Amino acid sequence: MEYLSTPEPLPPSATLREAVKTALELNEVEVPVAEGRRYFGVVDLRPYVLPTTEIFNAKVSHLMLRYPSIPEKLFTPARGMALMASSGVRGVPVVGKGGSYVGMFYHIDALRYLRSLGFGESVEVRRVMRREVPVVEPGDSIAKAAAVMRRLKSARVVVVEEGRPVGVLTRTDLLRIAFTRERARATRGELSGERRSVLRGRVGEYMSRRLYTVAPSSSLAEAVRIMVERGVRGLPVVNERDELLGLLVSTDVIRLYVSRLGRRGPSRCTIGTNVEGLEDAIREVLASKRIPPGVRVRVEVYRRRGKRYEVNVRFNALNRIVSYTDEAWGVDGALTAVRRGLEKCRARLLGRA
Repeated sequence: MEYLSTPEPLPPSATLREAVKTALELNEVEVPVAEGRRYFGVVDLRPYVLPTTEIFNAKVSHLMLRYPSIPEKLFTPARGMALMASSGVRGVPVVGKGGSYVGMFYHIDALRYLRSLGFGESVEVRRVMRREVPVVEPGDSIAKAAAVMRRLKSARVVVVEEGRPVGVLTRTDLLRIAFTRERARATRGELSGERRSVLRGRVGEYMSRRLYTVAPSSSLAEAVRIMVERGVRGLPVVNERDELLGLLVSTDVIRLYVSRLGRRGPSRCTIGTNVEGLEDAIREVLASKRIPPGVRVRVEVYRRRGKRYEVNVRFNALNRIVSYTDEAWGVDGALTAVRRGLEKCRARLLGRA
């Protein structure tokens, strides 16, 4: 299934140690739990930053949560993102017939989908970025970095020197530190002492210096492209002097998409189609585009003979109507024509074409 990750789930008898290992391989903090393909729940590792020996040895069955899930037949990326926005989870389980495990829909999957829509082409990063940025300095302790993450409920801290970002430390980095040190120690006493040593360690020793940034004037679509290509879910926002202005995170991108999807009510946008299941896809394309205020939109996509589709887009403003008509081949071609029609109608209505 497109835009769905299919990580191998852990059995309920697995330990948290195994869950952390899987999480690091996935670069995700939520790991599915299933046995014999039967879905049981999800291990959320967000509370277990720098876990102790006792927690490392705990069974997954004692720690997993029953996450809200989506039936396979009803899954769409839009529904997955709506569930993320309403529940605060970063991974949505998708289950099949009889409660069988199918896969996980993660933030990175959502970003890949939004990129395919061209979402955010007309939105500047400055409109979505967080202005309160969790920051630490290279000389600060790992304990302080973890405390800042918890206090601001953030998955990362930006490491700065003289107001300029020089690195990033994520929650996954902290799990990797704990997992690596735990494997390197044979006894509980040694691990306990090593954990205290890690907490006293300096951020500069562990931070990632591979820093990807974005300008406040960049489009949200460009930022999503960088996130997908670099496999990150947060981008520091900097000005031309490389000074830190804000932080763009995948959570806020997804919330913006969901809020726009919710505003596309029948009073503003109506859809006509003779293809089952296509209306949701058209509505998601509509949500990815910026519709001028006060404009009613009508989109029609009708399948004719074979795989030929007829596409009509109409913008109805107070004193003007603009329209676009096209023919396309296949569903993907039809959706591309819808996007093109929305862009051309908007440009003509605003006098840009």
